[in-house]
Amino acid sequence: MTVSSRTSTDSAVIPEEVTVLLVDDDEHWAWATGELLEREGDFDVELAHSLAAGRERFAELDPDCVVSDYQLGDGDGLELLATVHEADPDRPFVLVTGRGDESVASEAIGRGVTDYVRKGEDDAGEVLASKVATGVHTYRTDRALQRQRRTKTAVLDVLRDTASEAALCRQFCRRLVEDDAYAMAWIGTAEPDGTIRPRTSAGHDDYLDAVTTTDGLQEGEPVRRVNLENETVVVSDLDGKAASAEWARVARNCGFESVIATPIQYEGVQSGALGVYLSSTPPDPDEARVVEEYAETVGYALRSLDRKRSLLADQSVRVEVTVSDPGVPLLALAGTLPGTPRIECPSVVGRTDGSTVYLCHFDGHSPEAVATAATDVSTVTVDDVDVSDGSVRCAVVAEPPTPEEVLGSQGVRFERTIVEDGTATVRGRVGEEQPVSGFRSALEREFEGVSVQTIWTDDDSDLVTTHPFDDLTDKQREYLRHAFHEGYFDRPRGANGTEIAERLGIARQTFTQHLRTAQRKVVDRLLDEWHSG
Repeated sequence: MTVSSRTSTDSAVIPEEVTVLLVDDDEHWAWATGELLEREGDFDVELAHSLAAGRERFAELDPDCVVSDYQLGDGDGLELLATVHEADPDRPFVLVTGRGDESVASEAIGRGVTDYVRKGEDDAGEVLASKVATGVHTYRTDRALQRQRRTKTAVLDVLRDTASEAALCRQFCRRLVEDDAYAMAWIGTAEPDGTIRPRTSAGHDDYLDAVTTTDGLQEGEPVRRVNLENETVVVSDLDGKAASAEWARVARNCGFESVIATPIQYEGVQSGALGVYLSSTPPDPDEARVVEEYAETVGYALRSLDRKRSLLADQSVRVEVTVSDPGVPLLALAGTLPGTPRIECPSVVGRTDGSTVYLCHFDGHSPEAVATAATDVSTVTVDDVDVSDGSVRCAVVAEPPTPEEVLGSQGVRFERTIVEDGTATVRGRVGEEQPVSGFRSALEREFEGVSVQTIWTDDDSDLVTTHPFDDLTDKQREYLRHAFHEGYFDRPRGANGTEIAERLGIARQTFTQHLRTAQRKVVDRLLDEWHSG
């Protein structure tokens, strides 16, 4: 059956279509009742005529509500109720009983049925529609509240451990991609001129670089529309009317089929926008509401962060971590070299397969010794071993886990790693952040011999928020740093774009796109500061 109309019932109005499974062994009654339900509300009714068929259709359909007669020929409605509750104890279930079956109704209530109606009443269709609508409305509201509570709990956990807007936004985007299976999520914050500037993202980094110009997002891009219209924008089919737009072509090339974008606001104050991109089309009717709830939570978190940062004044935090676990890939590599080797790594980049790429300098060893040592360590491979300024330089690819990978997942911006005397010392920085209790526990889950030290500074000139890298995404920052230390900007070049991209496990086009965007942003920031000075 299909939906024929949308009208309100006495008790509740359901904003989206409701799928109802109606089970009764009286085929004529079932058909007539289904017609009545569809006339009374926005219901899509599917029929089954036995207990066995009802169980099969429930598994196939996963309906919003089940309506079942008590007598089903090969069983009864309470047996079907048990099947439904095994899958979902809270799924709405309305039992239809005959006249005078008060004992059946009482037993059904005791077993957790949502409600019941008596067959044969004059207004049975209207009453049944009202009970279904009320049950589904309550069910959806309860699920939304549970989801909000889980999200708010996650927010509070993040807020306890950070005073960094970038780290908080990063956690939200990762949650949306890793836990909720969106293809991509990104958060943009509002600039003084009213444009939305990408703050952080998870998923397809290439998309943002391709649709962002010096003037902001391309025309028609959903998040840009959110900024202009200040309301949720849903593009449910990228092959439809939006297909001719350049941003839509890029989105389809990234595997996206639909987009939901919504303002980030709290207590009437808009601070940015959230965009999520799905690999399915069209999005589920509930998806837009879920994304709006996330955006509201982000707004709440950012507002709370403002208050927290005011208590921290203008302090920034450097994090220095030492790990002495011989299982750390760089320590294992150092252990195969003669003497007491010292390895310095000015650049580290995480690859999409979970491995870590280091640019390493070895003091006091020959290229042959380094290459030979690497063959004895199963968790590392070396590439492009060369001598530069008196020390051996090479790229080292390490299998996970690595300390840098763990710290990166906790929001630490890498600065350098030094391996010496059987210890790896990793230094990073998190702008405007108090000591993070999660660092130690995250590292100790993977490694032994962990020590974490935080270094506070009140020097305003040292704040991350004033750094020209502040406008860069994590990938842009990593690739720019790596390109610099690989000698990409030297003449002659120490490494070209193809070589670096291969080591990073990405396409050359992706690397050059990130690098060019990063260069433009850094130069723009420096020029702005120069002119304002």
